Amino acid sequence: MVILDLSRSTYPPLSNGDRHHHSKIAGESPMTMTTKPISILDRSGPRIKTAAPSLDAHRGGGVKWTTDGQTEKEQQMAKKNICIGTWNVRSLKDEGKLEVLVNEISTISWNVVGVSELRWTGIGETSTDDGHNLWYSGAEKKHVRGVGVLVEKETAKSVIEYTPVSDRIIAIRLKGKPRNMTIIQIYAPSSDSEDEEIERFYQDLEQTTKEKDILVIQGDWNAKIGYKESTGWERTIGDFGVGTRNERGIMLLEFAKRHHLVVANTLHNHKLSRRTTWHSPDGVTHNQIDYILVDRRFQTGINRPKTRT
Repeated sequence: MVILDLSRSTYPPLSNGDRHHHSKIAGESPMTMTTKPISILDRSGPRIKTAAPSLDAHRGGGVKWTTDGQTEKEQQMAKKNICIGTWNVRSLKDEGKLEVLVNEISTISWNVVGVSELRWTGIGETSTDDGHNLWYSGAEKKHVRGVGVLVEKETAKSVIEYTPVSDRIIAIRLKGKPRNMTIIQIYAPSSDSEDEEIERFYQDLEQTTKEKDILVIQGDWNAKIGYKESTGWERTIGDFGVGTRNERGIMLLEFAKRHHLVVANTLHNHKLSRRTTWHSPDGVTHNQIDYILVDRRFQTGINRPKTRT
């Protein structure tokens, strides 16, 4: 699993605005795939007043926080980190696997964990025994592919909509000030897929991207972007990639560059085991194919993303 902390970022404040609940609950019949956002019922409760951080550029880089009119407690909440991760879980199809996943990540302080290849059918929302929420998007009939976003129960109160695009792409949107945050979880076609499938995947991803929001796109990209050995990618990839770039890696970098994103888990130096995300069965070959792409404007708020095993 690849994780990162966004420090003093746009941690989404809770809001008590009117929302409508149209999401499907686990166990109901699957819905037709859609790219239209599905609004989420307001979970924050009445009269909840929470921090409303405001961001602005300043000479020293990073962000400047406007805290006028906020109590000390609200100012502390506004500076709270948000921990985001992505994990190819191979499958959550068997009964009890979701609770196993929650138990596995209980050792870290997390807010949002995207999952790839969960292999559920249909689209919808379900809750864990601990009260966390999972929004998911799978194939209509077969237990293949599938993506989801698991959101910690308090953070889930800020989710205002989710968009189940396909069994490879799902997006959630969190209420924030001055901008909302969109987190997109993906599971890209593997290297043996047809070119048409990878092109369709990127077309769907382009349509899902909301540039007006603070944007995080993460998941199993099935691509190798390698080291920053050539010019043109200086603001897109860091100094600590792994391996040799392949054609799918170039497609990923071109997409990231178009949308002003940086590959967060190439920005900091870690030992190899904290950078690689795929390992061959014989333990000889190690690659980095899972990435978290973050809006470049907020790069200074990224705290040393790394792989956890």
